[in-house]
Amino acid sequence: MIKKNNFNILIIFCLVFSFFYICIIRYFKSLDLTQIFGLNSYRATHWLVNYFEFGFIKRGLVGSLIKSIYNDDIISYFLILICSLFVLFFFIASLLFYARNLRASNLHELALITFLFSHAFIYFYTLDLGRFDQINNILLLISSYLIIKHDIRKIIIPLFLFILVGTLVHEAFLLTQFPTILFILFYKVYNTPPQSYKNSLLKSSIVIFFGLISASIIYFFGYIEGLNPEEMKFILSNITNINVDIGVLQTFFYNPLDDLFIGAKSIFCIDKMLCRPYTLITLVINNLPFLLIIVFFIYKLIKSKEFILVDGIFILVCFIPLFTEIFITFIDYYRIDATLLLNLFIFMTIKQQYQSNNNYTLNLNLKTFLIIALIFNFIIINIHLIFNNYSSSVSPINYLLFNFVK
Repeated sequence: MIKKNNFNILIIFCLVFSFFYICIIRYFKSLDLTQIFGLNSYRATHWLVNYFEFGFIKRGLVGSLIKSIYNDDIISYFLILICSLFVLFFFIASLLFYARNLRASNLHELALITFLFSHAFIYFYTLDLGRFDQINNILLLISSYLIIKHDIRKIIIPLFLFILVGTLVHEAFLLTQFPTILFILFYKVYNTPPQSYKNSLLKSSIVIFFGLISASIIYFFGYIEGLNPEEMKFILSNITNINVDIGVLQTFFYNPLDDLFIGAKSIFCIDKMLCRPYTLITLVINNLPFLLIIVFFIYKLIKSKEFILVDGIFILVCFIPLFTEIFITFIDYYRIDATLLLNLFIFMTIKQQYQSNNNYTLNLNLKTFLIIALIFNFIIINIHLIFNNYSSSVSPINYLLFNFVK
């Protein structure tokens, strides 16, 4: 494997180059920064909501931190853009630290590269700036690392704080990142002698309690009273020069428990462009190199008889955000797709911490596969970029599937 420092520098350089390359391509579509970086008024509005203006309110933590620093100043689009870019950089740094400081293999290194340059990563993390999910995925990585590297008793308080902060950043944390954190703890306890499902459930139950506390805080105290979205927009317009998006503010009054299974009503809506069967097939095709590595990894585990029941449960847990998005409540599909791939990478990383054999051989040379994978990703991403510049904003694979069925 490449030396750690050289590898990290190379990856960061390539990602920065890719980011600016994509921004230049988008520049030909529009000179508008919101089009180039993907940080539109909808996402930027989330960063404005704070406790100083509205009292305690869900998703108000990030805006409160910004407001406390820029108390007397106007919160500009440029400031939010800089903060979003910092989140992106910190996520990449956290992922590299996570991957390079846990026991790994050449196959794992290959998975890391194909994930970082996958369609899901590029489009969600670098071209959809401002999403609070990106902050919560950092918390997921940090929590996962702490659980694997440290004694559970020493990290209980930090773990509770991360779960609480993630929930206060965005309540979707409880459905997208929290289940993975919970099961990583269960997985570690189970793989620590004496192995017992009962013992693992008992020791991981404290994290369930943390989740219930966080959910209760949002449910009972996180909804604003005495104001409507129009009044919120008027208040926020006084502290920013951004065009405050009323659609975002309406979500602060929406309780998902009022219509819990809204997603199940449109699973097979094949008459709509973003019907989930279309987006799932698109997910697989667009991110094929990374998913092939995960499938190969699981195949090798099964062949070597190192794949056990708890591993199968772990993989199912990786798909919980996807099941949540499909059946329960509406979350943008590409956000969930990116989190799903991150979960699968985390599974691969953690499984290798408890394996007796980390040596894998591909029938195809690793370097050859890597070159083919990167070329494939480059073509997929460029086709999407060109397609977006002159036609629909959806993936061209999705577009073709829809029109073929229609």
